[in-house]
Parts: sequence; C-alpha cells; structure tokens
Amino acid sequence: MFGQGWRLHYVILACFLSLTLLGGGHLLYQRFLWEKSLEKRLQSIPQVEGVTLKREKDRIEVELGPTPDLKQTYLQVEEALRDFYRQNPPQLVIRDRRSASLVKVWEEAQFVVYEAAVRGTFTDMAREVEEKARIRGAEARLAVDGKRIYVALYKDSYFLYEIIPLAPLRVPEEREVRERGV
Repeated sequence: MFGQGWRLHYVILACFLSLTLLGGGHLLYQRFLWEKSLEKRLQSIPQVEGVTLKREKDRIEVELGPTPDLKQTYLQVEEALRDFYRQNPPQLVIRDRRSASLVKVWEEAQFVVYEAAVRGTFTDMAREVEEKARIRGAEARLAVDGKRIYVALYKDSYFLYEIIPLAPLRVPEEREVRERGV
C-alpha cells in the first residue's frame, strides 16, 4: 500500500512548515523589498517629500512639496504607481501644506472648477479661480488634461493642491441631434 511507513503527523508538519516558510517569505518580500522599492522610486521624484503606504485602506499618500507644475508631478507619481501596480493600483492621495487662507480660496473657487469639469468651461474657470486667488493675495496655477483638472494655490510658504477628475465626454446620439439641433 502506498505511503506505508510514513508517519502522518510528520507529513502534516512538513506541509505546515513549507506553507509557513512560503507565506513568510512572501510577506518579507512584500514588506521589505517591494514596498521599499516603491517608496524609493516615489522619493526619487524631486517634489515628493514623503510617502505613506496604507495597506488596510489600499491607498498611498504622497506628500508633495512646492511644485512649479502640479500636473507633471502628479503624472510622474501616477506613472511610478502604474509600474509597480500593473492592475488595480491603489488610491492615490496627495497631501499638501495648506493654510486657512488657501482653504478659503478653494472653498470659493471649487464650484467653478467642478462646473468646468462637467461643462468644459476651462477658460472661464481659469479666469475666475485666478481672480479669487488674487483677491486673497494668493497665486493660482491651473492645468487640464484629458482626465483631470489640476489646481495649485500658493501663498507665502503654503500651498494647496486639488486634482479633480473630468466628467466623461458624452457624445449626443443622432436622435438628440435631430430633436434639439445639438
């Protein structure tokens, strides 16, 4: 009969030890090599001041310093994350150094920004946000790409960053064009 003479408890113990070693090895790899490599890659971006990996919430917090081009910096961080997370990248949270004055500017300007995200009125948005910032003694820098609006507000040594996703472009159906002349 197959397995005669084998002691069942030794076989179970060997399987348990093998699984423990494999699981522990994977955990060590994930924690010390892979995560450290990701942190090192993100820290190599000049404007990144800090990185926090939140495993339980599946998100990565990246603290940015002052950056002349928020869009370019955000895209560099996003590219680094894509290189490490081929599928299902975690949520990216950008931390900044905001002041009460900059928060007030954002509170006044956010309606225009969100409206532009839906309607595409980017020229009006830029004009109004820059005006609201100027009134409060701050500087506004805005950028847009096919996916997001990037808002950076600066005053003294403080800065506030907001990245707003654009609403998906909706092409009118043929029936709507005929009915409304859209």
